[in-house]
Amino acid sequence: MHTGGTTAKYSPSTADRERWRREDEALAPLLRSIPAGASVIRINAETGNRHPAPSGAWIEVGRQAALGPTPFPAAQYAVVTDLFDLIGLADSEAVLQKLIAARVSRIMFVISFSSAKPGALSAFLRDCRRSLGIGTDQKLTQKLPHGEQEVRDLLRRLSLTINAETAIAAAKGTQTVLIDATVSPLPAITLIHRCIVRGDECEIDGKIYPVHRGRWACYIPDLGLKLLYGVGGQVHCIHGSAPDRQALFAGQASISGRTYTAADWLAAFSKKVTRRAAENYVAASRLASAGIGPAVRGCVVVRKFTFDDAIAPGKSAGVCVDNLETYGNKRDTTKREMIRAGVEPDRIRSSLRQQIRGYISDLNSVVGVMPLNADGEVVRLETALDSALLSGD
Repeated sequence: MHTGGTTAKYSPSTADRERWRREDEALAPLLRSIPAGASVIRINAETGNRHPAPSGAWIEVGRQAALGPTPFPAAQYAVVTDLFDLIGLADSEAVLQKLIAARVSRIMFVISFSSAKPGALSAFLRDCRRSLGIGTDQKLTQKLPHGEQEVRDLLRRLSLTINAETAIAAAKGTQTVLIDATVSPLPAITLIHRCIVRGDECEIDGKIYPVHRGRWACYIPDLGLKLLYGVGGQVHCIHGSAPDRQALFAGQASISGRTYTAADWLAAFSKKVTRRAAENYVAASRLASAGIGPAVRGCVVVRKFTFDDAIAPGKSAGVCVDNLETYGNKRDTTKREMIRAGVEPDRIRSSLRQQIRGYISDLNSVVGVMPLNADGEVVRLETALDSALLSGD
């Protein structure tokens, strides 16, 4: 938030005023389209408030608050001006993820990009300065245009649909645009009341289906469901190498091999099934979008899930994905392709070694496959999965 004294000392150039005029003209109709009474988050890294606030809750957020760890309050809309041109693309993605986690459905933001490859060293030094706290209390003035392809890839990775893109300014191979984007709707969530896995069969709400059992999840090909093994609402592994669950939580487990530590196993077994299902869905969706994973159809939650090793029924969750055995063969996916899709392979690279017809299918391990920079998407979906489970009570 800027004080009147700070604003009075700021004297924008003629070029700034012309850009602001065009920005105002482009943004005004978008602001008018926001329904009365809607909640709006506004992030502004420059001085003053040039844009009229729509009727409703208008939450102002400064640059430091936007980049900090504190979550944004829940809101329906977001307007971001003057920020993304002053920070690196990774930080811009982090801000967008925070907005997605706040359940924002529509984001209007200004960003500059160049068709030329951005200066990696410049962006790296800027990020280093910010992480070290150098100059964070001073107003940033140097613009940092991003590579256009990198921006497009980011929007695709976050599943942001562009409704409109309006040119604001252009100079020296760089163009500034106002983007009006819609956050993708949450996937369909199917509620199963009861699932019992016995041997190579499972019973789902009274009907019997064949099941393929893995170490961390089972797959029901007839329904295209991949369900995590859950114990007490937390992730579980049925492989013989897994430590005893009770002994692990008591700090007395015997860990076989040197690949994973007790802390690794504890982190895996402590994770909620809804959290892991959300991570799997985001990762699988990115892989599918890049053409290196099966199509993803939605998510599923199970109120009462029982399998061989379970002492009592618990909760489970999972994703709905195509059966890769029905796909044609393609060349194997590479680690570089996974990273480019925004997905980190598991620690021991089993996701790459155990491909089906050239597609990534195995996402779960002690340190499993993870979507990169996806906190907002994961939290948003995890919350929806938890709500779906509660709705069945």
